[in-house]
Amino acid sequence: MQSIESMNLSTFITTFSSALEKKVLDIMKPIYTLEEDPLREFNHLLRKPYPAQAHTALAVFKALCSQDSVYIVGEMGTGKTQVSISVVSLFPKPQRVLILCPPHLVGKWEREVRATLPEVRVIQLKELSKLLPLKGKKPEKPKVTEFWILSRERAKLSHSWKPTWVKRMRKHACPSCGVFFKEDRPLSERKKEKCEECKEPLWEAIPPRRFSLATFIRKWLKGYFDILIADEVHEYKGDSIQGQALGELASSIKKRILLTGTLLGGYAYNLFNLLWRTHTSLMKSRKYTHTSVTRFQDEYGFMERVVKEVDTEDYIYGRAKKRNVRVKPLPGVSPLLLPHFLLPNAVFLRLSDVSSALPPYEENVVTLDMEEHQAEEYRELENALRDIVAESLRRGSQKNLASYLQGLLLVPDAIYRRNEIEVEIGGQRKTLSNLPVEGIMPKEAELLDIVKREKQEGRRVLVYCTFTDTRDITPRLKTLLEDRGIKVEVLKSQTVSPERREEWLKKTIERGTHVLICNPEVVKTGLDLYEFPTVIFYETGYSIYTLRQASRRSWRIGQTKPVRVFYLCYKDTMQEKALRLIAGKLETSLVVEGELSDKGLQALSQAEGSMVVELARALVEGLPEKESLTALWSRTRKLEIEADLTGAEKKATVREVSKTLSQIGNRILKVDVIESTKPRKKKTTRICVSEGELEKILKEQGKPLQFALF
Repeated sequence: MQSIESMNLSTFITTFSSALEKKVLDIMKPIYTLEEDPLREFNHLLRKPYPAQAHTALAVFKALCSQDSVYIVGEMGTGKTQVSISVVSLFPKPQRVLILCPPHLVGKWEREVRATLPEVRVIQLKELSKLLPLKGKKPEKPKVTEFWILSRERAKLSHSWKPTWVKRMRKHACPSCGVFFKEDRPLSERKKEKCEECKEPLWEAIPPRRFSLATFIRKWLKGYFDILIADEVHEYKGDSIQGQALGELASSIKKRILLTGTLLGGYAYNLFNLLWRTHTSLMKSRKYTHTSVTRFQDEYGFMERVVKEVDTEDYIYGRAKKRNVRVKPLPGVSPLLLPHFLLPNAVFLRLSDVSSALPPYEENVVTLDMEEHQAEEYRELENALRDIVAESLRRGSQKNLASYLQGLLLVPDAIYRRNEIEVEIGGQRKTLSNLPVEGIMPKEAELLDIVKREKQEGRRVLVYCTFTDTRDITPRLKTLLEDRGIKVEVLKSQTVSPERREEWLKKTIERGTHVLICNPEVVKTGLDLYEFPTVIFYETGYSIYTLRQASRRSWRIGQTKPVRVFYLCYKDTMQEKALRLIAGKLETSLVVEGELSDKGLQALSQAEGSMVVELARALVEGLPEKESLTALWSRTRKLEIEADLTGAEKKATVREVSKTLSQIGNRILKVDVIESTKPRKKKTTRICVSEGELEKILKEQGKPLQFALF
């Protein structure tokens, strides 16, 4: 056995997991233990929660009996909306609930509430006029449970604006640099503009002249609402007007239920503002004030201090050198954040906890060789950028690293056109570019092939692209698909507002659309894409959180078809390196996190800034390739399955994951069958069977059986 001194963290936790588990259970006494039949508490609901959702709702309710705020940290698709409504139904008396949510989820919340509770009153709070009659009156207790739904955009009150300029020699000029406008005209009052010369804004803010809804509730309706439900609460973590609106509402409402899929964003300070707004007493008990962000980051995160001595100047008196000190936060958090803040105040819900209600899920990584001329153009750019990136890393500079790497991720997919990458060499800016290559490239051909196969099975396809703005490649894909008789729609953030996307999607499906192309950021929250059971990541980027969120957009409660996810990348390119880094980080985090959440602690080591540096190092130094990308991804998914089975009492069923098929003569399959025999016990059996024998084994089971192929 390996000595403890030489073990890394992952190996240590894996080796001593049983002893660590026993120690934790001895020290930490839960306020809620799993009951045999939690559903009996929800017989009065029109739509009953699943057992895992019922356990979560009961745990949150019990926590709210002794504290004011509880976070529900659940993966996308676990039914956090259903859980929060179920919590409200447990209170013995009717409650008045205020829901704060993104604007595109207002209609969805109303439908969910009406579909779950038998007697309920739902009000969409859109205008201040609905609250004005309540000012100065003693709040009456509601006769039935009331849900007031407030869009976060309406909760805050931002400033308005007006165009600004100066007049010189009877001409309109920029107030910052004084350069005359090319067209001597007043500026538009409908569009914000910038000076073409100095890039400064040609508009100024006008302070608000009335109360925002959140401020009105804090000043005049404190205590009117009994419960606050804040959806997607991680989006209020910044020092923004929306975050301030959450703080005002939280200070006015006694009980708070806070819903999120990712509580942490990679840095400790991401959690500070949320905790200060929702757990003010806890923060004050630890001697924090509203300005203690740096101290919080220093105590629960990592800080980098860079000291540079200035050689050009010396102090007149004394022998000390002049120094410049730069301090910046680094990704990662201290383990103390868990016992001090997260575990006492959060309930974690995994998608695996409700997996009995989900169809099979399959992931496939497809690596493709580039076409000859395509490879030549890419290699030329890669070699040129490798030296530039290596020099930046030697100097400790991250300037322009992201744009260089984005260029290398883009070029193989946009080789049909000239792509320019601005670089800085010796203080001078130069432009690198590729020559266009004609024809259908291998990844495009693979996309067309997958879409054709899925269409024959009657399955719609969702295609994710990360380059959809200034370097947009979606018109190319749309043309290729439409030339083959496939109906395609492209969803973009600037063309369809968040409030209209659900309605737009419904009409799109009614028109017979077979393929939907969009950026994963557009559908990361809110939309249920049940109608698109096949998901193709044509481009993945390097944001792990976005990738995981988008990959589960179709695999959620209510989906009836098996979900297939494909990741396409070119071999020996930055695209493959990015997927390798993502797989490696997921593998480590799954071992460390245990049963907490796919995104609860996972974000601790996955900040996008660190991914940029790691990708840059991968470009310069390369990555060790002890196994293929498909095998690496497959092993990562296997770890996730085993973690899912360890923490729940389930039958011997495992959802299908990424697969590697070994062909020996008559197609021999290597299959790992993982069985959950007892709570927290599992049995793994490896067999090698032919395809025909596997079908025979499945028929002999007499019931549906899901399995994992590796």
